[in-house]
This record gives sequence, structure tokens and C-alpha cells, in this order.
Amino acid sequence: MNYCSECGAKLVWKIPCGDNCERFVCESCDKIHYQNPVIIASCLAHFEDKVVWMQRAEQPRKGSWVIPAGFMEKGETLREAAARELFEETGAVVRPEQMMLHTLGNLMYTDEVYIVFRAPLMSETLACGSEALHAALFSEDQAPWDNIAYPVMEDYVRRFYRELAAKSFTIYIGEFRESGNWIQNIALGLD
Repeated sequence: MNYCSECGAKLVWKIPCGDNCERFVCESCDKIHYQNPVIIASCLAHFEDKVVWMQRAEQPRKGSWVIPAGFMEKGETLREAAARELFEETGAVVRPEQMMLHTLGNLMYTDEVYIVFRAPLMSETLACGSEALHAALFSEDQAPWDNIAYPVMEDYVRRFYRELAAKSFTIYIGEFRESGNWIQNIALGLD
């Protein structure tokens, strides 16, 4: 960020008066430009013992596999954002009212908040959106573990497969670290 969106003056990186961290500040109109985390919404959509995965068609990590996810848009609820991203990327349809919270975490290395729901698929039909090379339902033993776009996701996805098999779910709250480790702070049982 170089210039103030209010008056066009050059911004300065400094600690504003009464604040505790550096921010972009306009010394011309005194506007403080806050940079806050963005929200990424995702859904572990499942059919029987299989979960929807997609192969990325775009950089970064083109050709590798992920659980569908994307940025929340203004005017959406968290559930609507996760359901929309799932549909846009894979054609998979879930009912937002059936979506249950599974994981809530801070992506500490990208300043993002990651919210993962779980929900049954309305049908097994999948279709690739523009962001996917391929969309597929995988059981745990079929999943593309050796070609995951973001290794940090492996822990919570494997945990979900175990919960799906046991039909017993928990809500997890914690932090994702760059090392790929999930730091679990709270687990709430919801059988």
C-alpha cells in the first residue's frame, strides 16, 4: 500500500498514536489503513466414506490437490461462502443448513482465518469449475496424500476421515503454523 485511499497522499508505516503496532498512516488526512485477516471458508463435503477433493488449475501449486476452499465475499454468511466455493470449484452441492462447524483456525503465516464445515453431499455428481483441473470423491486410502497443495491440511482431513468412519464428530479450534503443524487449543465433542 503506497497511497491513501481517502486523499491520495503518500502513506507512512508507523505506530499511530495510542496504538501498539505499525500500520499504514496518512499524515495528510490522519486516516489509519488497517490490514486485517481475511476469512477462508471450506467444506468437507462427503458421501458415505468419501470426501470431495479438487486438483488445482491455478497457481500457486497448480496440479496439486486440496479440499475446496476460498475467500468469503461481502454479504455472505460463513456457510453460504463455503457452499458457494464448493460448488464453484467442484459442482458439489450441500445444503447450507446441514453444514456443521468442524475446524476453526488461524493461518498464522498468511494472516487468514480458516473455517471448515462438514456436510453430506446432495448427490455424487461433480463438475470442475474454472479453478479445478479435476474434482473427485476419495476415501482415505484413495486420497492424493502425496500431492497435497498445502501439507498443513493433512492432519485435519485425516482426522475427519476417522470421525466420518466412527460417525462421531468434534469441533476443533486452534492455529495452523507454517511448519504444517496444527496447534490444537480446544476440542469440543459433539456426538
